[in-house]
Amino acid sequence: EALRKLKKGEIDKLKLTLHSEISVNHVDKTHKVITDSNGHEHDYDILIMAMGSRAFVPSNAQLDQPGRFTLRNRLDAKRLKTHLDSTN
Repeated sequence: EALRKLKKGEIDKLKLTLHSEISVNHVDKTHKVITDSNGHEHDYDILIMAMGSRAFVPSNAQLDQPGRFTLRNRLDAKRLKTHLDSTN
């Protein structure tokens, strides 16, 4: 729970409109309109685009070895903490 970025109700409280799992195909900064990957246009006052992410892992990284982790979510953090607790 502590790792959640937006708690329940925060988006409404902040008066945000969240469009997740789509991409932006075009931004018209002059008219403040974006076109999304579904072809829909959205007006905006302030535009915040979050790109999402994945950990870059080199092809030879051998993540199956002890003590090698990527951090993307709560489960990853828990695995790292468990490993650190067991090695101290």
